Amino acid sequence: MFRRGAGPPGFEPGTSGLEGRRPILARRRALLLFSSLLLEVNNFAAWGTIFTPQVNNSALGGVTRVLYEILFYGRGGQGAVTASHILVQAAIYENKHGQGFPFFGAERRGAPVTAYARISDKPILRRGMFSKADVVVVFDHRLIQLGLLKRLVLRRGGVVVVNSSSERVDEIISRERINAEGDIHVYAVDATKIARDLNLVVAGWPVVNTAMLGALVKALPIVSLESIEKAIIEYFGPKIGELNSKAAIKAYENLTYLGEVTIRG
Repeated sequence: MFRRGAGPPGFEPGTSGLEGRRPILARRRALLLFSSLLLEVNNFAAWGTIFTPQVNNSALGGVTRVLYEILFYGRGGQGAVTASHILVQAAIYENKHGQGFPFFGAERRGAPVTAYARISDKPILRRGMFSKADVVVVFDHRLIQLGLLKRLVLRRGGVVVVNSSSERVDEIISRERINAEGDIHVYAVDATKIARDLNLVVAGWPVVNTAMLGALVKALPIVSLESIEKAIIEYFGPKIGELNSKAAIKAYENLTYLGEVTIRG
């Protein structure tokens, strides 16, 4: 209810309606701007999971890293995006900082999918996608033949972990199929077999993400296997989580170091 002669809210007696409402309108515009900024921050936080608290340095191919940038290459249905989030959650258990976020191309099962993760012992100031990485995890070795690893630059001493039954590095990757700043180290595990053996199959697709996480932390102990297991169970729940945890352990135990790919130039 308005008092007689008071005018609507924001109207100051003795002025025109517009003049009386200018201070109110200005405040509303400022509030709107602030709200839109908050929304942008919230949207970014939802799109890329960002966490921050502290860890010990570790080495990558003899090169000390404070920040690790990890790329997951997979196909729709293999769980690459989930893997990046589980890795970040495992890092949080160890009081590290982490980010995990996806990039989707054509949204269909079997289409190439890229997921990104950053793990650090210090607050992470970088944001967004990156094309230079320390580690690449390939959920389907055939993606290498499609030239996906030519789209990035792997840092000197970098690590490539591939889902493959092959035990020969030259059958999986060659210097012509990757861009790197220096020599890289290649590991392989048959994550597809592990997923099938444990019946981790959805719509005919072996879900290899948890096996590949076990292989990753064996190749490069960014976080411990125990933290990966804990994050898996938290993500999937006790029943399905136990099965996926077994996949991570099996891959950890069966990872093979195939050797070094020498890159000069």
